[in-house]
Amino acid sequence: MITSPANRNELLAVFSQVAEGFSATGNRIKQYEALISPLLAALTDTQQRDPWANSALRRDHPFLQFVEDHTAQLREMLRLQVGEMLSYQRKNIFRQKFDDALMVYVYGKVKAGKSSFGNFIAWGHPCPDAALKSQVEPKPAFFCEVDSGTTEKMSAEKMARQQHFSVGVSETTSAIQGFTLPGLTWIDSPGIHSVTAENGRLAQEYSDAADLIIYLTSSSSPGRKSDLEVMREVVEKNKPMMVLIPASDIIDEDEDDEGNPVSQLIMKSDADRVDQENYVSESLSALVDSHKVGVTVQSISVEYARQGAETERNARWQESGLETFAETVARIAQSDGIRMKQRTPLINHKNVCDYLTRSGDEIIALLNEVSAGLDDAAQKLHQECERLCLELEERLKPKIERLIERYAMDNRQYLSHCARVWEDEIATSKTALLEQVQQGFDQLTLNLNQLDVIDEAIPGFEKRTERIAFNSRLGENVGKAGGAAVGTAIGAFAGSIIPGIGTAIGAGIGGLLGGMVGGYGGGKIGENFNSTEYEDIEVGDNRVEVALKTRKVLSQRAERELGAVTVMLENAFYGDIKAWVTEIHTALTSLQLELRSQHLALTKELLNNEPA
Repeated sequence: MITSPANRNELLAVFSQVAEGFSATGNRIKQYEALISPLLAALTDTQQRDPWANSALRRDHPFLQFVEDHTAQLREMLRLQVGEMLSYQRKNIFRQKFDDALMVYVYGKVKAGKSSFGNFIAWGHPCPDAALKSQVEPKPAFFCEVDSGTTEKMSAEKMARQQHFSVGVSETTSAIQGFTLPGLTWIDSPGIHSVTAENGRLAQEYSDAADLIIYLTSSSSPGRKSDLEVMREVVEKNKPMMVLIPASDIIDEDEDDEGNPVSQLIMKSDADRVDQENYVSESLSALVDSHKVGVTVQSISVEYARQGAETERNARWQESGLETFAETVARIAQSDGIRMKQRTPLINHKNVCDYLTRSGDEIIALLNEVSAGLDDAAQKLHQECERLCLELEERLKPKIERLIERYAMDNRQYLSHCARVWEDEIATSKTALLEQVQQGFDQLTLNLNQLDVIDEAIPGFEKRTERIAFNSRLGENVGKAGGAAVGTAIGAFAGSIIPGIGTAIGAGIGGLLGGMVGGYGGGKIGENFNSTEYEDIEVGDNRVEVALKTRKVLSQRAERELGAVTVMLENAFYGDIKAWVTEIHTALTSLQLELRSQHLALTKELLNNEPA
């Protein structure tokens, strides 16, 4: 193995020799992804599903839009989680194309010399022409991966024709571009502090996929605060990094023997180069422990190495600082290259698992809160139903007694007024039941119909059995005037049924209930509020028995009707959303189990393979 490449060709030979030694972990990462992908897809499908697709509410009901608005927080958190995975997959697909080589990512400001440096490594010249390209072996293969769509338009087709990095343009690189040689993938990034913010974000995203980052900082002002801040971020990502100070040269003015002015490019003095290297190194160390990942700082001059006769090339390579640079790269490629290659995708995947797990934990906590709130609301609804049944029974007792006394032996009057009492009392109970649902919801005006009594004339109070129809039409004619109790308007309701996110989900359901319960407003749900049942009541001159039988019949009917309305309300308001929340919880829990399993396995493997 070459440990100290004396020129560019020997440096490329180093990469070629170690190419076979790279053992990519791509297949294992693909196996991990194959386990996650269907779980993530199931979660995505569930959270995107309309929980009200099978609802009895009509499609244009305002309640549906309300639910969409108030489940936005859940949907946004899930969207971000899926987006993180997709972003990771895009970066991983990018690196999988080059997993048989060391990926070097050249990072820095616009006009820092990135493109010139890349061209020199690829072709041996910062601005290669066609004649040079025809002679160089091995030939690099240039590519354009992503066009950010800013300033200079670059495409794969244009790069295929051009086969080098553009140099000297204001926004030199507006895309992720690079080249490959045996054992080497070289990436020329957009400028990190370019005038287009999108380019900077693009560079930071793809630097996560690199095995080695080379950061260029100008020799005219090395180690600027803005440069150091980006270097710190790279170091904190646990990415191996080299800091190069390009153009570490000056123009030396002199005269020849005949007194003619002569100028030539020479390297900065050893002292000046050491000073600028120490300044950058010390400034970076003040911000972060740069020694942890082995950051090295080196002054170089590509132009100095390029100039001169062929016989001078090795000497100028050494004097330009590129020999030291090449020794560092060769050492990384030969001693740490394989381990770096193995660790980088594992670290990336572990970080994604960690992010998704933490995000999932937050969503599960939110889902648990919503689910608990829905359960509590449903339980309170059933408790209110039981209370209302008992309360109605107590209210009926004195009223039935008064009717017995007033209309003794007058069957028609007695039954007619019994029906009216029932209408008023059941309407009052249903109103109270709706109020229980509507706590914390928007304002609602609900008009209840006065119910029509269907009856035949009954001669006398003699003992016999009569069939009487007890009608309940709640909300069929929403907006119309009602009878004494049933014409009452339900005002604004405040408070909360569901705490936290449940408040948001429930904040407007009640305000929409008036439209929902009516046949017109809610479609088939409204029909469940309207019913006609026939009860057989024995009438005659036994007042006590008549009173007891009447109360029993009406109480049992109240239990049936209020119970049915309670179940209907529970299903309409809580059932669909509860089922949706449960499905998301189930899908997310399955994903969390797999993510934690992978995170644990990766943590153990990375710990066991920690570089010495």
